[in-house]
Amino acid sequence: MYTERSILTAKRNIRWLSFILADISLIWLAYCVYAFNAWYSSFLQTNTLFALYFVAVFYSVVCIINNVKNRNNDDADSPGNIFFSVLRQLATATLGKHNAVFASALQKKYFLFMLVKLFFIPVMVQFAIGNGMDMAHEIKRVLKTGMDSTFMLWFNNSFFPVAITAFFLIDTAIFTFGYLFESSKLSNRIRSVDATWSGWIVALICYPPFNDVLGNIAPSYSNIYAYFDTSITGTFFIRLAVVLLIFVYTAASVSLGARASNLTNRGIVTRGAYRFVRHPAYVTKVAAWWITIIPVVGQNPGAIAGMLVWTLVYFLRAVTEERHLMHDEDYVAYCEKVKWRFIPGVF
Repeated sequence: MYTERSILTAKRNIRWLSFILADISLIWLAYCVYAFNAWYSSFLQTNTLFALYFVAVFYSVVCIINNVKNRNNDDADSPGNIFFSVLRQLATATLGKHNAVFASALQKKYFLFMLVKLFFIPVMVQFAIGNGMDMAHEIKRVLKTGMDSTFMLWFNNSFFPVAITAFFLIDTAIFTFGYLFESSKLSNRIRSVDATWSGWIVALICYPPFNDVLGNIAPSYSNIYAYFDTSITGTFFIRLAVVLLIFVYTAASVSLGARASNLTNRGIVTRGAYRFVRHPAYVTKVAAWWITIIPVVGQNPGAIAGMLVWTLVYFLRAVTEERHLMHDEDYVAYCEKVKWRFIPGVF
């Protein structure tokens, strides 16, 4: 005869195994989308898919370990179970059987965070690997060509491309790490996720494939490697300004560290450039773009209109992020201390 204890143990084992199955199914379903979806197949490099394969293997091992640790915890849940439960609830809500898509605020938070991870992980891994390859290429090129005859030529042709690719590699590597890992030891556990359509739209439109759509409508003609055909000095000053701005942009990402992530609150960062303005990355990135259109704006006046559109997009990103973060008392206190969004003493 089965005892009450044995029945409880059997139920826990079934629940535990279902969690593992759901987690592994979600992980490898995501990988299959990245590997076989037409757009991802054209966007992701072979090296990126190779890296994502090892990410999937790593996540599979971690999910098994976590489920084993929580085997006897009746309050525990798993990412895969949350994800597929919400899909079931969405289906039944669509059919009119009930109105609630999310069973709780906690379920909604983790489901939205999984969507953030599913979208941004392949994009950031692609960016990081691409930037690493670009930096290696630039270093080899510089070593092969040797020193230029003047300091300005050396800066324009050697220092600038290596520095820019290094900065972008650091930036994307930090965000890749932030999307891949969350832990109390890293102090980057999720506090909340933006649940508004406007917040998601203005964030996603800055990344592939959506940025290509907006770029076709409002081309900015921005080119980080901007130059003047007939002026080494003009090219030098443009590239000097850009490299300084991108340095601050990257320093802001370094300040975020493991908390780096879009659409989420993983703890308020107040160090580094965030001591002076609330959105140092956005203002320096957009300022660099404006500088890079200087050489082409005479031939393409439409570049100004395009840059105005992209400036508006990043302004709206700042506004929607603050709307989300204002639900956190720590961010309210931070805003009282750091009053300027973009430019100290101005705006």
